[in-house]
Amino acid sequence: MKKSILFLVLFVTTNIIKGQNALEIDDNFTSNDFYCYAFTDSTKKLTVTEIKNANFKKIHSGDINFGATDYNHWIKVDVINKGKKQNSVILDCDIVYLDDFSYYVFADKKVIDKKEKISWRTPIAQKLFKSRYFPTLIDLQPQEKQTIFIKIYSHQGHLYCPIYAYSQFDYQKDYSEFDLLFFNAIGILTVVLIISILGLLLHQDKRIWFYIIYLLGHIIYSLNLEGFLVYYAPQFLKEQKWYALGSILSGIGGILFANYYIFEENSNRWQFLRKISFGIVIYLLFCLIFFFFTPLKNEMVKLNIFNSFLHYISIIIALEAVFRKQFRAIIYLISVIPVHFMSLTLIFKLNALEIVNQVGNFNLYLFTYFAPVFEFILLGLALIFKINTDSKNLQFRLNHSKKELIQTQETERKIIAQDLHDDLGATLSALKGSISKVDFSEESQNLLNKAITDLRAISRRLLPADFEMFGFIPSIEKHIADSNKQQKLKVTFIVFGEIIKLNTEKELNIYRIISELVNNSTKYSNGKNATVQLIYHQDYLFVSVEDDGQVENKGENNLGIGLKNVISRLEYLNATIIEKGGA
Repeated sequence: MKKSILFLVLFVTTNIIKGQNALEIDDNFTSNDFYCYAFTDSTKKLTVTEIKNANFKKIHSGDINFGATDYNHWIKVDVINKGKKQNSVILDCDIVYLDDFSYYVFADKKVIDKKEKISWRTPIAQKLFKSRYFPTLIDLQPQEKQTIFIKIYSHQGHLYCPIYAYSQFDYQKDYSEFDLLFFNAIGILTVVLIISILGLLLHQDKRIWFYIIYLLGHIIYSLNLEGFLVYYAPQFLKEQKWYALGSILSGIGGILFANYYIFEENSNRWQFLRKISFGIVIYLLFCLIFFFFTPLKNEMVKLNIFNSFLHYISIIIALEAVFRKQFRAIIYLISVIPVHFMSLTLIFKLNALEIVNQVGNFNLYLFTYFAPVFEFILLGLALIFKINTDSKNLQFRLNHSKKELIQTQETERKIIAQDLHDDLGATLSALKGSISKVDFSEESQNLLNKAITDLRAISRRLLPADFEMFGFIPSIEKHIADSNKQQKLKVTFIVFGEIIKLNTEKELNIYRIISELVNNSTKYSNGKNATVQLIYHQDYLFVSVEDDGQVENKGENNLGIGLKNVISRLEYLNATIIEKGGA
């Protein structure tokens, strides 16, 4: 505990001592911490002459938090050139959206330079260094001291205005480095977005939709936050309202994605929390409409707070799921923790905890944009894994259902065949014995004999005694021999390769498939010859049924019951279908 207090005292003392009463530059100046002074003009009427005597508050950090007030705010900086030659310094207000930025440079109590009424709507070509921010260039002779008064105003909510001092070279260098890193982060997210859209085209899943909305909202939010939509986008995009659009899309997509990724869609456990979440989504949709048709004022602050609250609901829900040992909830928490850690850090800074120096701020801003890269990549990979797992589970359930269906069909076939043979067959046989004693016509006897023959054929097809008695290949040979007796189609049966015994269930399904295809060729092909081939390979069996007839291909939707049953069996066997000509 004593060590912690000592560290805190040293840390705070160090931050206070390293500041200076004025910003001192020399011939080797690059960047520096400095004291500045802040004052809020609640009347919004004071001029620069009047403001010189105002009661400024001394601040020992370059980070100034004015809060969410609709006032004019003034910053005063004293600069001294300690070098032996003329030097320059850039005071940069590192903020994109200011509705009024004006500066006045005093030397010997006279205004030597000024610029007024610059705003975020000022064309970037008219701004110093074509910067998205608000830099002020100060030139000083050796040992010269100048005082700069900067007036800033924003009616868009919370005004957090970092102000830094750079040499011209370091300003351009830091500006370029930050843009490069920022576009690296946005570029990665854009690639992820494109891959997600392609994935959606291949696999229609609502979770991918929500992920895309979440990601797109964040990209729009980030681009607008750094001013790229304002200064570089087409004219119809140059509205600050896209800030709200990005925030709302991110909120809607984030809460919906969290709901449908963490929890199963049919889960009843979380219906109450889901209703709350969807209520929040409806509220955000209302905000979206509201922001498109009303001016943005301090409602932006409320929106950001509400949007953060929205994400924390997802975290609370995920935490409970973690306690129930849900793996995907753990992944979700790991992915979002860096982003929310960054958000909490910014909240502390916005509450005037001025303990982060300039270098720390730069790293914080980089973390602001690269933390979401980590989040979206991890969530994207987790989503791919989840969808792939769900697809495999669905395929497993489908295969299991097909297996149960085919087994049920075989059971019903067996029952029907036994009933036909034992009941109806016996009745017909008894009827034949009775009418043989009566003088019936020859035609009637022939019809009765045909009925008995057909009944036996149907019973044999339903439950092939040959299959149970003789096995797979002899049963196919017997079926083809019976088909050839009809003299409609000559069927040749060929077996090639070393015969490998399959399990009975697979062999029975293949027998059913061949029987159905041979029957179809006999009835509908109008051909003269057909060939059935079984070619045994080391790791698979090739089955071919071909004829020289012609059949109109009516398409998969117009297949008969027999062929649909064949396809179902093939899918159950996980077979590859090679189709030639009409089916």
